[in-house]
Amino acid sequence: MPLLRPNAPPYAIRPGSRFPPGATAGADGVNFSLFNRHASRVELLLYAAAADGAAAGFSVAIAVDGITLVEAAGFKFKASTIAAAGAPMPDSLSVATFDAAKIADTGLVARSFVNGDRMRPVGMRGTRKVQDIFVDRKLPRARRERFPVVTVGDTIAWLPGLARGRCALVGSSTETVLRVEASEIAA
Repeated sequence: MPLLRPNAPPYAIRPGSRFPPGATAGADGVNFSLFNRHASRVELLLYAAAADGAAAGFSVAIAVDGITLVEAAGFKFKASTIAAAGAPMPDSLSVATFDAAKIADTGLVARSFVNGDRMRPVGMRGTRKVQDIFVDRKLPRARRERFPVVTVGDTIAWLPGLARGRCALVGSSTETVLRVEASEIAA
């Protein structure tokens, strides 16, 4: 049975519980609990499983300050904002820094890989297929459809641990830096 039905009556929205954070299924439905003091809105995306059994995609907004779990990808993102003057350079591809002003309107989103995705990696001219980056970095085929692709709007900004794109880079005019650290979570 698909999750979303055309012309279905609207789902009931009722006050829920603040705890536990995240999504919790219960007898009365699903309780969604989240908090971000900088958030001005929340978008909830529901995906139906594909008829052929293929995995459904995911799209999760990354909190500007705090921890965001992307369970569908098996990743945790820890983000904080700091003054540009004291911001250290990332020491690995598992950490990325962004000019906070350049992402203020759209924020960062961790989504699933889509065939045909392209990015503009730092240190390279032009674009590369994300699929080619996965192959070059020897990411196992089974992991690719669940690997988080971090975007700013429609632009791929980061493949955690693999590549940083030329999007929202920290420069000499940057005042505030968003530092995001990605790590895999145990299954």
